[in-house]
Amino acid sequence: MILSTCKKVFQSHWLLSCGVILFFIATIAFTLLPPLLFAKIIDLLSTKQNIAFLLIFSYFVFFLLESISTSIRDSLLIILSQKLTHALRSEMMHHFMNLDTNTITKQSPGAITSRIIQDVDTLEELFSSGIISMIADACTLISILVVLFQKASLAFYLLLLLLPVVFLFTRFTQKQMLKSEIQNRKAIADANAILPDTINNLLMIQNLQAQPFMEDAYDQTIEQSYQALQKTNFYDAIYSPIILIINALTIVILILIATNPEFTIFSMSAGNAVMCMQYISKVFGPIESIGMEIQTIQSSIAGIHRIQDFFTSEEKQAFQPVSNIQTTNPIISIQHLYFSYDTKEVLHDYNLEIHSGEQVTIQGRTGAGKSTLFKLILGLYKPDFGTIKVFNHDPFTFSPSIRRSIYGYVEQSFHPVRGTVKEQVSLFDPDITENQIIHVYQIVGLWDTIQCFDQQLDTKYNDDLFSQGQKQLIAIARAIVLDPPLLLLDEITADLDTSTEQQVLLAIQNAMKDRTVISISHRTSAITGKVIELQ
Repeated sequence: MILSTCKKVFQSHWLLSCGVILFFIATIAFTLLPPLLFAKIIDLLSTKQNIAFLLIFSYFVFFLLESISTSIRDSLLIILSQKLTHALRSEMMHHFMNLDTNTITKQSPGAITSRIIQDVDTLEELFSSGIISMIADACTLISILVVLFQKASLAFYLLLLLLPVVFLFTRFTQKQMLKSEIQNRKAIADANAILPDTINNLLMIQNLQAQPFMEDAYDQTIEQSYQALQKTNFYDAIYSPIILIINALTIVILILIATNPEFTIFSMSAGNAVMCMQYISKVFGPIESIGMEIQTIQSSIAGIHRIQDFFTSEEKQAFQPVSNIQTTNPIISIQHLYFSYDTKEVLHDYNLEIHSGEQVTIQGRTGAGKSTLFKLILGLYKPDFGTIKVFNHDPFTFSPSIRRSIYGYVEQSFHPVRGTVKEQVSLFDPDITENQIIHVYQIVGLWDTIQCFDQQLDTKYNDDLFSQGQKQLIAIARAIVLDPPLLLLDEITADLDTSTEQQVLLAIQNAMKDRTVISISHRTSAITGKVIELQ
């Protein structure tokens, strides 16, 4: 998925991609030319010959062009990498929205957030200052070796002996830093999961004096991240000094051999000696840069592993091509249904039929499977064995548009979205009209309250705008705005006081007209229609 996304970006921004390649090649060429011109200048000076102004001017021009081409290349890389990360985040969000419900429940919000934000950020660094720069440095290195083979064989053979040692040292450092980066990523994901839980449950933690436990849990994850970073920083700190020492020793050995009369085969002119020094610095410069980029690259590789794991998560099955839903009897048919969470069986050989217009209340002990049954009817879970039909179709394969037109689902707690009072009901669906929204707000008894707001439906929603009971009324309005034939109510009065409960029950009575209604409730006051006990 990562490769296919990159391919799409390269194809859609082919001009930008070509610009990166062009300046990539130009940077290598302009890196090679200045030392050759400088060698020529030194040789002319050593033989007391006149130096043409054009030669000196060319040296400085190519030296300047090297810096300019590198700068333009890096700027284009940043733009391209931003487009890549934007496309990748869009693909990840699309994949997340299509995940199987079982898969979603097994992943913590902190881990998902870490992958979509932090891991993708590391990929941007990989393209802008990581692997592309390493490829450029590798190409520069090979080009320099080719020139040295032709101009100064001694420098070529010295580098040929030293580069395998440097490569092995680099590879060792690379492996150690990758291991540390993966440990750091895991620790960050754990910390991201603990922090929101702590914030959301702060009142309970304070009341039960559980602060030390939560603090210790958070401190342990931070300490694991800190220890992993310490290892990464250690290898990063020792790499550059060692490379610089090898660079200096290589130049010293080169000068000693070249000036020794016993090694006339390796003698060279002053210009070639200076050229070799410049090229050696240019060889170890990229290698040093590679060392500086190792942390970025290894962090990115760790991010790629985590992103790829995310993309391998199981998606829902293909949506069933249902053009319309016709009323059938029974509306819901469950035959010999089995369902379990891992090894814990929740529903065993369960059978149920609900007919059009029926009002049913499901009761049972905690853990009997009431909410699980709702999720199976909604098509969020797939049964292990047995069949479940809603309007004579498998609900697990309903498309989002069909699902929205069939079900009205109200949960125990209201979940707001970032937007206006209107958008709490429309959920940004442009096909839902303002008249539809006003109508359902009138049904649940909230329209008079909303009319008192300065901007009415266009008022920005915040938690202080409505009471707990009014939030449940918004949830009911959201569920019935598309006039679904099937309404599911999951303990929607459980958190309300008696007076507020009566207001919500009145709204439910208005919303239940001409619909099939299934509810879960422990309160006798909220029981509607036939009662089904779930053992």
